Amino acid sequence: MNELDRGLSPARRTLLTVLAATFVYASVRYNVFGGVPWSQLPLYVSNKAISWTAVTLLALAYLSRDRQLASECGVLGLLLVIAHIFITPSIQSPAYYEKLYAGQHLTLAIEASLLAGVIAVIVLVFPGVASIPGVHASIGEERWLRWLRAGYWALALTALHCALQGWSGWFTPAKWPGYMPPITLIATLTALAPIVAKLRR
Repeated sequence: MNELDRGLSPARRTLLTVLAATFVYASVRYNVFGGVPWSQLPLYVSNKAISWTAVTLLALAYLSRDRQLASECGVLGLLLVIAHIFITPSIQSPAYYEKLYAGQHLTLAIEASLLAGVIAVIVLVFPGVASIPGVHASIGEERWLRWLRAGYWALALTALHCALQGWSGWFTPAKWPGYMPPITLIATLTALAPIVAKLRR
């Protein structure tokens, strides 16, 4: 293990690994096979990797049995969600997302998707606050657990947010760039994984 690895927590190593994987996937799918100009790599393509990584970390926070790792993954995932929120408005236009618009206005499905995303972020505040050191003791076990479990609702809303964004392209694999599944499909399944795991317990 090199010096960099020794200086990173497991959650941060997970963040770097997942972010690198999602960035490469997004770049290959969109820049290499999808015909997206490389000039759109810094924001348009990177935003896809950032949002996908955020969903993955939030899912891992509820799949991991290591409480420390789960807490750190959740916090890192929330930070990436915030980054996604800041990046998206700068590229939210028909020039970047033609399929999301009907003329100059967003389609009904996309408006619903954005609403689900906004509510998901609001709900994520509760497990985010619950992860702050000292909060557990100050609010008590019952409320602390309730705040943490709110994350499952946030994941369900995140799945809805992703599905509404791209479900129409899920069933036409012949049109997938490089035959690579849409990121919205993968992210939706990722967000649902902890919910399914909880229901099966």
